[in-house]
Amino acid sequence: MPVKRSREPPAFPHAIPARASQLTYDNLANALKRLPSIFCAFCAFLRLFSLGLSSARSTCVSVRIIVISTISVIIQLGFTIFAWGDWNSFFSHPARTWLVIGSFLLLILAWFSGTSGLSGGEKHSSASKTILYGFGLVLLLLTLVPPYCDRRDIWVIDGDAVRYFGLFLFFAGSLLRLAAVFVLGRRFSGLVAIQPDHQLKTDGLYRYIRHPSYAGLIASMLGYVLIFRSGIGLIIVILLFLFLVSRMNDEERFLEAHFGEEYRNYRLRTRRLVPFLY
Repeated sequence: MPVKRSREPPAFPHAIPARASQLTYDNLANALKRLPSIFCAFCAFLRLFSLGLSSARSTCVSVRIIVISTISVIIQLGFTIFAWGDWNSFFSHPARTWLVIGSFLLLILAWFSGTSGLSGGEKHSSASKTILYGFGLVLLLLTLVPPYCDRRDIWVIDGDAVRYFGLFLFFAGSLLRLAAVFVLGRRFSGLVAIQPDHQLKTDGLYRYIRHPSYAGLIASMLGYVLIFRSGIGLIIVILLFLFLVSRMNDEERFLEAHFGEEYRNYRLRTRRLVPFLY
């Protein structure tokens, strides 16, 4: 009688051999060994950053901001790795590893920014809350879709150069956004709001563009998408830009109503996101 052979279930297409898994842990361990020196460099940068941008203003560290921002970053990175689908292979590429390490270093930097978080201040735009919900949904899509597509080779852009260019954009955009937060301090809020003793900022980063934080956000999210080589992610970035346009329209109407002629003159001599262009 012919012997029936049991059929093996097909191997998961992205299964990682033991040797590759060991290399993954070695790569992660080597990256983690560099953390102390990187952290020291960032601390030095932080000191220069806060001294240069806050002038004589002393930066106040809020425990509430530390807790909320830390949980937010952990959740975002958790969603990213979950969408990728495998812890080991996620850290097998240096660009993805440095995305995680860099995110935590940027988080530490943000603790000292003095931002008011989501404070409504003395008054705020009610429309900004509605826009914020759609904005959050787009950011969730940006967090999940690019790593999911990259792992499964869905609409991806070929080449490691794309990943490293994306990593550069992610850091550059994040630092630009943080610089804007440091400059505004308590005046910076997730809502369009007027804080106590709020004064219009028209010099430094705000001399030529009115929304450097949004410019940094677009650059960092574009970089995030390119780290995962995602073509679909680029489309979602366009959607993010449209939400930001809606946010900027609301913000500028609100600030002009509050500051009057001072803000109208400021709008006439500046651009929104790119100096001399837009």
